[in-house]
Amino acid sequence: REAQKRGREILDAGARAVAAGAPREQIRHDEAFHTLVYELSGNPLLPRTAETHWRFLRRVMGEVLRHAEPASLIWRQHAE
Repeated sequence: REAQKRGREILDAGARAVAAGAPREQIRHDEAFHTLVYELSGNPLLPRTAETHWRFLRRVMGEVLRHAEPASLIWRQHAE
């Protein structure tokens, strides 16, 4: 239940960042979303392993937000 609440808060914050046109905030909330998924996986290696890649993933996400799918679609997919 707590995880659901946290997930909903992250999704709502991501949607607000999209509405505000704030890509850095979108990336920050996207990282929080994926970190939550990693934690919920029950695999203690996943969060630590993923952390080493987030430096590069932030850059990729910035490019995705600039040139690929609309950010609102990304957040809808996360909510599903």
